[in-house]
Amino acid sequence: MRTVTESDTCSSEEDITDSEKCIVCKKFSPDLSKRPYIVIVKWGQCDKCSGWVHLSFCTTN
Repeated sequence: MRTVTESDTCSSEEDITDSEKCIVCKKFSPDLSKRPYIVIVKWGQCDKCSGWVHLSFCTTN
């Protein structure tokens, strides 16, 4: 599994293609409203379908 860190972007959620969104929650950025501190969102890419997922938010591993 390959991981990357989400970079700061100026795009809105509507400007993001489906292939750039998490295959679990269907969003580019997970819900961070309940976290009052800085969170680095790490992504993992599925070896089978090549889809992306938020590692610490949308997976149990």
